[in-house]
Amino acid sequence: MGYGWGNYNKFYTDPYTKWVYRRLFNNGMQHAVRDEYTQRKLTELGITNVIYTACPTMWNLTPEHCKKIPTAKAQSVMTTLTAYHADKDRDKQMMNILVSSYNQIFFWPQQIEDIDYLRLLDFDKSKLTILSPSLKEYDKILASENIDYVGTRLHGGIRALNFGRRTLIISIDNRATEINKTSNIPILNRTDIDYLKGIIDTNFSTNVFLPHENITKWKQQFHK
Repeated sequence: MGYGWGNYNKFYTDPYTKWVYRRLFNNGMQHAVRDEYTQRKLTELGITNVIYTACPTMWNLTPEHCKKIPTAKAQSVMTTLTAYHADKDRDKQMMNILVSSYNQIFFWPQQIEDIDYLRLLDFDKSKLTILSPSLKEYDKILASENIDYVGTRLHGGIRALNFGRRTLIISIDNRATEINKTSNIPILNRTDIDYLKGIIDTNFSTNVFLPHENITKWKQQFHK
């Protein structure tokens, strides 16, 4: 459930690997994948019993839910970085833009290494509050503050959307990019970070598109 292709790199699959994949993807069931790119890649391996359902963490992002997400900038922002996929120049630029755009910045480290990476970046940290690397702490701030989300962690952004927060995910790999193509989750490619300030200062709506029929079809197979 929620399976996704790792990256855009060419991936050679020998006959044994293909056999393993076909064994893993039981022919008697439909397997849910998070984006249509993953569906295509599996089909190329001869695995056709897959269905695009988007990521299960997004299933509550209904039109009714999205309509309640603010369109205007909040006073504070939650942000994240990804130490294992660093780009010091662009990540520093993102942090400087957040400093100039918000009164308070909360930083949530999804991994402890993210804190060390944050400290390597040279920017004004006077507005910065570093949270503990716990989901409970993250949820507490999302639930209690008038806050936006702008950061590189994909699922940090999806969770913020679930909390009804205005969100812009900074896409650093194929995951957010491919999910965006089919679901329209709000992203900005990190290579386009020059446009971040303008997006933050502009009102925008959140309109996530979910394959409801596919989700229902996938669920129904467990009730037969």
